[in-house]
Amino acid sequence: MLLSSLLRRIVDLEHDVSIPNLTPEIAVVLTRYLELQAEEKRLKDEKKRLQEILGGHLSRSGLQNWYPKLEGRTVAINTSQRDSVQYDEGILRTRLGSRFPVILAPDKNKVAQYEPEVHRLLEPIIEVIGSVHRDKVRAAVDQGIVKREEFEGAFSRKKWMVISVRRSG
Repeated sequence: MLLSSLLRRIVDLEHDVSIPNLTPEIAVVLTRYLELQAEEKRLKDEKKRLQEILGGHLSRSGLQNWYPKLEGRTVAINTSQRDSVQYDEGILRTRLGSRFPVILAPDKNKVAQYEPEVHRLLEPIIEVIGSVHRDKVRAAVDQGIVKREEFEGAFSRKKWMVISVRRSG
């Protein structure tokens, strides 16, 4: 019963005029888009592989910068070393005790995770460090704290379309 009603709904949706048809022209555009997407991935993968080869060549030469002439043009190849360090906060908290806060800096992910608590703590200086936030405006209007009219002429709106296409099967 449930399956048949779902199938009827899908059939109804196929005939809904608000859902665009896949015209031959749009099919060509979509096909080409997916081809370019696949090509872009292949190019990124190849570029990464070539960078690794060039990096190895420079490392063996002991150079960080190299400016060879290629087909009459100078090509600049520069390398730099980067690293990532991840600390075990539990171990450090235990070892350092009361000194642990000395080595801490705000972590945007943790700040976002604890946003309500952080907001309460920052209330005394929120006017200095804060910006108007769309969700907060909506909530304040909904709660009757501010009136919608108070925002007339006090904001600008920009709209743009984001298109995302990916293979789903």
